[in-house]
Amino acid sequence: MQEPLSSYAKVGLAHFMLWPDCVVRDEVLAETLPLILDRTDIEVIDYCLPYDESLRESLARKVRDSGKEACYIMFHFPFTMISLGSPARKDQGLSRLVIQNQIDAAVASGADSIVTASGPDCGDADRPEWMCSFAGMLQWFCAQSKPHGITVQLESFDRNFDRKFLAGPTSECVTLIESLAPGTDNLRLQLDTSHVRLMGESFEHAIRTAGKHLSRLHVANTVMGDKSSPFFGDRHPPLGYPGGEIDVPELTEILRLLLDAGRLNTDNRFPLVIEIQPYPGRSVNETIEDNMQRLHEAWSKV
Repeated sequence: MQEPLSSYAKVGLAHFMLWPDCVVRDEVLAETLPLILDRTDIEVIDYCLPYDESLRESLARKVRDSGKEACYIMFHFPFTMISLGSPARKDQGLSRLVIQNQIDAAVASGADSIVTASGPDCGDADRPEWMCSFAGMLQWFCAQSKPHGITVQLESFDRNFDRKFLAGPTSECVTLIESLAPGTDNLRLQLDTSHVRLMGESFEHAIRTAGKHLSRLHVANTVMGDKSSPFFGDRHPPLGYPGGEIDVPELTEILRLLLDAGRLNTDNRFPLVIEIQPYPGRSVNETIEDNMQRLHEAWSKV
């Protein structure tokens, strides 16, 4: 493709993955979020904000003033411990308290999207009940977000390999979203290229199945063949990491599929957000430059 990728897509970065400690150390978040917001080579920022109210207010202002398209990630929600599909009243109540707090953070920082996941799976026997409960939670979540102009992005995860979340295969996520329409019209699907691999799906299947519901893509990598690797499973190594699943050939396929499906277009540019941890022994900036180069190289081959 001779035209620049920026004509068809809005390229972004996931801040919290480049500095994973920012989720547990507020000072790291405060020091590093402005570094991404100041970059001129991205249009989109995926980020989270701390619970500390004064620091949250300060960082929210920086996000708003950056002019970046802001997508809030609920990285502070304990998804490994609580499923949004749990029918237990205590889990439902706690989930709504935390979600409302995260919606408030998204609103304060001018986000137009907020990403959620399902949380842990319950097993085959109880899954229908839990999926029904999850549908109700998403309805509530979307209703709370809609007055603020916020779209809720459901991100699919693997059910059997690593995270073992409730949702889930792409086809089931699409069925869930369609089951809530037309009453809930601000719910979309976000795919993650590493999760697609972990779910055992092809990129073609995931993108075509998602169809019109697909509104964002996390460009990410995974190691699946080496259990001794620090990046085994859902750990988001850099694109092109040795032993990983995603490099220029796979990126080329993904971009071509998105173009053929009409998701990459000049009228409504599609968010492509690189979500990676840094290369061991390399700086964050070196990692970003390397992975940006790989993405644009892949685009040149489309």
